[in-house]
Order: sequence, then C-alpha cells, then structure tokens
Amino acid sequence: MATTQSSDPTVAPPAGFATRGRIVCNCWNVSQSEIGEFVAALPDVEHGLDRPALDALQAALKCGTECGSCLPEIRRMVSERKRERLAA
Repeated sequence: MATTQSSDPTVAPPAGFATRGRIVCNCWNVSQSEIGEFVAALPDVEHGLDRPALDALQAALKCGTECGSCLPEIRRMVSERKRERLAA
C-alpha cells in the first residue's frame, strides 16, 4: 500500500515535531532555532558574550566553521541575545 505525501508547503508538520526554522549554516545544516536555543542556554553575560559565545557555538554545533558565509548572521544572533540580556 503506497502512502501519499502532500506537496503543499502549508501543511503542518506531524504532531510532536517542532519546526526547525530557517537554516543558517548550510554546510552543517544548523537552523536558526538550534542556534537560538544554544545561545539562550549560555550563562549570563558578565565579561562580554560575543567571542566566548561564538567559540562555544562553533565547538558545539560546528556552524561557522566550514565556509564562514553564515558567520555574519551568527554574530548578529549572538549580539542580539547579549543586548536582550543586558537590557533585562
């Protein structure tokens, strides 16, 4: 028995599956939500977050370690999170 799959892009993912969001790092297939979750879980900012956070992110998820084209977006996401934490 063949199963049918919808090619309609508006169809919701199966129950229990969260959408990953857009892919930021194509080389390592790392999504915006994965980067966001990782950055959100980093310790509070005391000594500046940018460089240590980027290093930790690259070590854990490998994003930004191959071709580097995603680095500007990753840096933006890390800096945005730093601003949010400092404002809180």
